[in-house]
Amino acid sequence: MRRPTVRTLVRTAFVLSIAMGATACDDQTGPRWVESLGIDRTRVTLDPGETFTLGITIFDQNNQPYDELFDWIDWEITDSSVVRLEIGDGTVRVHGLEPGNAIVRGELGKGKDEVRVEVREGG
Repeated sequence: MRRPTVRTLVRTAFVLSIAMGATACDDQTGPRWVESLGIDRTRVTLDPGETFTLGITIFDQNNQPYDELFDWIDWEITDSSVVRLEIGDGTVRVHGLEPGNAIVRGELGKGKDEVRVEVREGG
């Protein structure tokens, strides 16, 4: 089992403090937290030099969108020589670099998901 990094622990604490502080006095909703994170694909195949944009969804415990926490998602790539991520403006773009396979994982709160990426020979 992988030990959490300091960065992940600090982000988690910060996100929880925002969620708790922002809604602690709201009698209708109470505290919010990230219950699920979803990536719209389970597998992507690219050629070297090709780019694909992933769709990302974040939901709270009441199944309500929680997209304002997008920038807090912790991303991991199993092989950064195969793909590179470009993250910004609410999108994640996967760039194929060289032939091979990699897994791209996103995690935030209780939510986590992954997509398998294959970069083909040739292109």
